This record gives sequence, structure tokens and C-alpha cells, in this order.
Amino acid sequence: MTKVVPFLIRWMVLDISNNNEINKITKSCFDENKTVDRFANTTILEAILFFEVTNRKPEKLVDILFHRYQVDKEANKITLDNDAALHNFNNYFLSDADKLSLHEEIPLPRAYLNPTYVEKQLLYGFLKQKYPVLWNDCPYVAESRIKKSNDMLAGYKDLVKEAYLKKV
Repeated sequence: MTKVVPFLIRWMVLDISNNNEINKITKSCFDENKTVDRFANTTILEAILFFEVTNRKPEKLVDILFHRYQVDKEANKITLDNDAALHNFNNYFLSDADKLSLHEEIPLPRAYLNPTYVEKQLLYGFLKQKYPVLWNDCPYVAESRIKKSNDMLAGYKDLVKEAYLKKV
């Protein structure tokens, strides 16, 4: 009888600069406030990949999160652009057009961060070369994440339009 090993979820951070460079940030060097020195004075797209691991080997990509931030001359992260999801959640979760129309000013939804075509191609190329098992799922997972965020934003926009019509 073979022993079934349960899978674990692990994560990996990849930084993609606006100079079309990609860098894997090791967990021992990961810092929420600092990045690698060669990315100083750039804009970075941070891709956090979550994947299943069986017997210490990546098996399947589960999800991808994207964050964009600026880096100063000392390689410190100065602005994090990941508050759109929190803003939208706070304003629209469990809310309907009637509740929104009661606000003096109806909050507008913020667009979610999506990687550019070039950034996606860099990510896909890196994974294809270094982690082919994860690359198999990457286009599907990334595009479904982007589609989900676009659909949520469209739903919030429709909710705001409906609230404005009720307010008038």
C-alpha cells in the first residue's frame, strides 16, 4: 500500500521591473519594505504565486496576486498600490443600490491592478524556463484572476450607476 502525502500550499515572490527584468525574491530575503538594489528608481510589479507542493516539489499553481509599487533610490518601497481591493470591499461588500444612494457622496470603485501584456509575457517566460510545472497552469490562473477582477469592477460600476439613478 502506498502512502498518500497531503499537499501543502507554498508561495513564491517574483518582482518584475519596468525595465523588463524579473527577479525571484527568496523567502529569507523577502521584506515588505525593501527590494533588490538594482530595482532602485523603478516601478515594480510584484507577483505572488501560490502553488501546491507534494514531496517538496511544485505540483500545481493555485493562485496569483499582483501588487505594483514604486522604489526609491535606496531600494525602499515607497508606495503600495494594493488598496483598491480594500477600498472596494469596504464600500461595496454587503451593500446594495438603496444603501449607496443614502450616502452624501457615492464612492467610486477603484480599478484593480492588472499586469501589462509585456509583464505577463515576462512572467510566463520565466516560469516556462525555471518552473515548467507551474507554467502549465500560469496563463489560465493569471487570466482568470484578471477576468475576475474586471468582472467585480464592472459589477461595482453598475451598482454605483444604479445608486445614482435612485438618488436623483
